[in-house]
Amino acid sequence: MSEHERYEGGETATAADDRGHGWTHPDSMCVRVIDAVVETMGTDTVEIAPLYDYIDPDALNDLFKPNENGRHRQGGRVEFRMEGHVIRISSDGDIEVRPVAD
Repeated sequence: MSEHERYEGGETATAADDRGHGWTHPDSMCVRVIDAVVETMGTDTVEIAPLYDYIDPDALNDLFKPNENGRHRQGGRVEFRMEGHVIRISSDGDIEVRPVAD
């Protein structure tokens, strides 16, 4: 795996890959973030700190759930640091995980 990866629709892809819309994944955004981080780091969920040590999981899920009209938000992103990585989630549901630059 590369040091700079995107996690889209349940698949990890290098930043150059385009594998479609991120909203096809059935899991919550929090589950998808954890999956992307452990896959990128090559570790297991028990080896990393809980997501709530870095960001409010309920708020994260609320940001990426459909609006009252059933549509997903347009534009914007959330970015935070976790386990020595920058996590960037775009409004289309794609997750990018990359190491923090030294």
